[in-house]
Amino acid sequence: MLQKYNFKQIVLKIFLFLIIYTMGGVNANIFAATIKTEYHNKIKAIENEKNKQKQNLLKAENKEIKKNKNINKKKSKAASNYTHNNIKYIVFNYKDGNILEENDINIIWPVASLTKLMTAYIFVNNMPDLKNCTTKITSEDIDLIKKTRTRLAINKPYSCEKLLEVMLIASDNYAASALSRSIPDWSKADFIKKMNSQAKSWGLSNTIFVDSSGLSPKNRSSIKDYKQLTMHIVKNNKISNITSKRQTTAENKLNKKILFKNTNKLISKYGYDAILSKTGYIKESGYNLVHFSNCSKFIGIIEFGAKSSEQRMNFVKQKLSKYGCN
Repeated sequence: MLQKYNFKQIVLKIFLFLIIYTMGGVNANIFAATIKTEYHNKIKAIENEKNKQKQNLLKAENKEIKKNKNINKKKSKAASNYTHNNIKYIVFNYKDGNILEENDINIIWPVASLTKLMTAYIFVNNMPDLKNCTTKITSEDIDLIKKTRTRLAINKPYSCEKLLEVMLIASDNYAASALSRSIPDWSKADFIKKMNSQAKSWGLSNTIFVDSSGLSPKNRSSIKDYKQLTMHIVKNNKISNITSKRQTTAENKLNKKILFKNTNKLISKYGYDAILSKTGYIKESGYNLVHFSNCSKFIGIIEFGAKSSEQRMNFVKQKLSKYGCN
């Protein structure tokens, strides 16, 4: 560091110079030149030190910028490895199974609330008296995984068909949990076991379920498996009719009817007709969607891992338009 220069010394020397100058002679000129040179040298040293400090500061800033760039590169690479930039999907004819286009259909991925399609299938096909079935959402159905909530009432009797609607249309997790323990003599564990045995019977080797709502990222499958699963489920008219509805209503704890819109905005907001539909999202999965169009070409689309709800919707819009199902 540059030492602080004592300008009092310079002032003193100037004072001495004035004394010598009044005395006259060569010594005064020599003394004056010495003071002038010393003053300029000190000023130059100060300027040099300031420039050196600026250069060091600039180097430190450049080093920090470079460090941040490297960090951002690593983050970008990690995000890319997580493949949210690369949607896994299939476009196919859901009547004959003919594949029109596909990408990464064998990658095993969290299915999120697409799980509820299998939940609905198991419930509808194993509940002995569905029309007269009633059940309640209780403390057993509280979401301890993602801490989601419900707008349905706790400990209020609902028809099982109403909970089935709210589960499939609005993707309510509490409704899914309640239905999984409402089949006589079945526990939740029995229900999940049946979901997995059904998947196995359909040859879905990359599919596993651990809960009925899809909240756990351990509910996993591949696009290839879900193509087969949805081709089975679309044949169930009760399930397909519910999932294609724009909305439903149910009473809350105040006995007031509240609206539950379809989470698939293509249906609820833009009026697209569908034969089968289900959205899914958790942080680990990104935005998933099953959408079977109600058009003469029987276009079915399944996508995993879109970055946002908008990207998910626009992706399907593009594919439907491409194959003439606007």
